[in-house]
Amino acid sequence: MDSRIINGFHIYFAKDFGITQFLSCYPDFYRGYSTLITCIDSNRDVMFSEESFKRDNVQYQVIGQALLIQEPSLANMVKKGTYFPLFSEIYFFKDKVPLFRPEDRFTSDGVYFDRDIPNLFFETMDKIQADRYLSDGCGLNIASRTPIDVKKIEDIT
Repeated sequence: MDSRIINGFHIYFAKDFGITQFLSCYPDFYRGYSTLITCIDSNRDVMFSEESFKRDNVQYQVIGQALLIQEPSLANMVKKGTYFPLFSEIYFFKDKVPLFRPEDRFTSDGVYFDRDIPNLFFETMDKIQADRYLSDGCGLNIASRTPIDVKKIEDIT
């Protein structure tokens, strides 16, 4: 898998791969990060999953119609394996918490990171100060301010 650097972000695309599979195989990607889930199964109002979160004791905070989840809860969600069907989107934050939810969606049914990426994506990442990003649908879009072990990704794709 080739990577590109655009606007300071390391960009990757994994064909025929989803968020759950990626996070299950590559937990180092999210260790030490808070996550903002902005889309699940094409639904931007992720609160439809609230009952599942409560049932599974997922600790979360609502930001707009998005959910801020800390690493321990995300690890449990990944183990459960049912939270991220295709067409989901997650932003990752190392040392900060987002104050608002991004308005636009960049899932891979409309934005393919192996092609042109709209400037609005990079503007959004900078505006909310996100460190990493994942979305899926028709492949897996991956962005990170720091390099990712591409060999590890190739081994699992």
